[in-house]
Amino acid sequence: MLLFSLGTITDPPNLYNHPNMDKLLMRIGCQKIEIILLLLSILVVTTNAQEPLFNTPADFHEHEWQRIAQRFQHLELLQPTRSQANMDVTYYRLALDTINTTTETIYGNVTITAKSLVDNYLNTDINFSQPMTVDSVIMPGQIYSWNHLNDLIQINWNTPIDSGQTFSITIYYHGHPLSSGFGSFQWGTHNSSPIVGTLSEPEGAREWWPCKDIPNDKAGSIDVLIRTRDDFISTSNGLLQDVISHGDGTNTHHWHHNYPISTYLVSITSTNYQILTDEYVTLSGDTMPITHYVYPEDYNDAVIDFDITVPAIQALRQYFNEYPFTDESYGMAEFNWGGAMEHQTLTSYGRPLIRGDHYYDWILVHELGHQWWGDAVTLDDWPHIWLNEGFATYSEALWQDHINGIADYHNYMRNRLFVNDPSGPIYDPSYLFSSNTVYHKGAWVLHMLRGVVGDSIWSIFPEYYNRFQYRNATTEELQEVCEDIWGDSLGWFFQEWIYGVNRPDYKWSWDVGSWGGNYHIFVDITQQQTNAGLFTMPIQCHITGAATDTTLILWDSLETQSFTADLPWNPIDAELDPDQWILRWVTEVPYPLTIVTDSVLTGLTNEPYADTLHGIGGTEPYLWELSAGTLPEGLVLDSLSGVISGVPLQSGSSQFTISLTDDLGSLDFREISLMILGAPNAIDDLIIMRNRNNIFLTWNPVPTATGYTIYRSNASTTLFDSIATVTITNYIDPDIIASRSNCLYQVTARRD
Repeated sequence: MLLFSLGTITDPPNLYNHPNMDKLLMRIGCQKIEIILLLLSILVVTTNAQEPLFNTPADFHEHEWQRIAQRFQHLELLQPTRSQANMDVTYYRLALDTINTTTETIYGNVTITAKSLVDNYLNTDINFSQPMTVDSVIMPGQIYSWNHLNDLIQINWNTPIDSGQTFSITIYYHGHPLSSGFGSFQWGTHNSSPIVGTLSEPEGAREWWPCKDIPNDKAGSIDVLIRTRDDFISTSNGLLQDVISHGDGTNTHHWHHNYPISTYLVSITSTNYQILTDEYVTLSGDTMPITHYVYPEDYNDAVIDFDITVPAIQALRQYFNEYPFTDESYGMAEFNWGGAMEHQTLTSYGRPLIRGDHYYDWILVHELGHQWWGDAVTLDDWPHIWLNEGFATYSEALWQDHINGIADYHNYMRNRLFVNDPSGPIYDPSYLFSSNTVYHKGAWVLHMLRGVVGDSIWSIFPEYYNRFQYRNATTEELQEVCEDIWGDSLGWFFQEWIYGVNRPDYKWSWDVGSWGGNYHIFVDITQQQTNAGLFTMPIQCHITGAATDTTLILWDSLETQSFTADLPWNPIDAELDPDQWILRWVTEVPYPLTIVTDSVLTGLTNEPYADTLHGIGGTEPYLWELSAGTLPEGLVLDSLSGVISGVPLQSGSSQFTISLTDDLGSLDFREISLMILGAPNAIDDLIIMRNRNNIFLTWNPVPTATGYTIYRSNASTTLFDSIATVTITNYIDPDIIASRSNCLYQVTARRD
């Protein structure tokens, strides 16, 4: 067998001439992390293609999340060391020999090119799992030493490297990669043919190749060279550069990827693939190859299932921006896992998902969505994992919107992405939480954000993508983009939905009354959740009449909050958040008996007075009573109609309490103040002059008083309240008039 070195790939050195041949002994250690697999590999491989492995998106998302969560609890062990954080990897060249499928041993070498971020840099750490064997470490131009302890290759050298300078390290290694979680490196078979595949999320790349295995240090480019049987095709990221035949029944596939990439997104597969091709036309009119690698026995089914790839790219680019890697390619490589993984430019797609009936289109779209969210824009660190999975899951719903319309989009959010409790927080989630937290609630956050900012969401997504394309991003940076586009703070939204837990539980009621020529709708909302704080949200309330409808936006933020609106038509039905733009529980209850009159008209002494108290809710008939205080002298309350009427005899202010009882004995109280004014001392001729939007008041003849108070009045000259105190000529702000647009303006002047 041959191990590729840094020499030309067309003339690889003989393995047995390697200077550390005595170390090339396979060492298999014990697996360090005990896990419980939801689906055993045997089940994955042998599942009948007509019996769905995943019946719902929730099943698939839970399967994926378990793979991540098994390692998530150990992330405190996987943070970069101090010396490792002081370098920035710019390039990897990874060469692997996977021919020995019998002993399941790989032989490899990797060259790491990096830039120092500090002066006097003298050592670094490379992540590499302990069960693998390091054969040698080569650092050109340096006197160096190294050891392999605690899953780290610790390398020291003598000549300091200053900030900004680059250096290279080449590591030769071999061994049997051990699986953690759902496996980073897998040996298997399909239809009696060997298959090798990798899946390294979240930080499993270190289990099969030495690297700086941290998501926020993207190498600018990578070359991957895979040597295997010459009847096999080996795949990796980017574009295939060459296939080199070695004349001994083996060949090497050389792949190059010229975009920044995180280590967990690097992958290989190798088996007797059959190739399925298509072509994508970019927004600029260029063509990009679509290449899928499938098992020969699944080829016909793949032709059917994979034919949505190009339409799906065209759909998602409408929402996000152009496909991120148009200079290279996109495709899928079949492997033996039950799920799928968004390896950059070449998704690894599980064998049970290829059925020939489009059953798993949403999984194909989910992984495609990751090319934007996770691959081009990558989480900064694993607590931000919802940025990857929330966006990819939301892509599923957007696909439904694209192919079937907004109603199917809402149906997908409500039913296919239903969130069970516990449902948060989605930032830095505990591994105990299910996929509901990261996948489903993550998608719901984006759905609810759309409900808050409206069409601004279609500017937010491309802007977020443009700012962080080929870089890493945090939740805080997404919030900054949202606020910049929307033009206002969204801290309240991110705090309650991303850093907070659970959801609001709304209890609501509504009723309508009719008086004064309008219909008056009343909506009460109570947040009754006990497992979370109060939520601030704009809630849509859809009001339906006999021939028309309207939607009110109710900004709710209190434990109990009341809203009112006037309509020129009779509302006959109301529904709170009918399209479910909010992740919530909703319970409608009857509107309670409520006195809705807050104030009554001002009266004049010796002038007829009448005003009506109004109540809603409960069960009619109503009974009105004076329960405390007294009415102004000369006025009485009608117990059936709620009308206060009579002729006031004295000026002054009266405070009293009104009670309202309905037919079932429900009771409500309201304190009321009623002002009675003395009769005007004098009335002069008042002239209202309008010059465009400006209103002036003058008198003819010139008044003798120094000032007048202007009142609004009805047709019988009964005074309601004062508008303003004016002098001989006075400018009135048009807003004063506009704010009293329901009043008649037979204006009466009362001399001070």
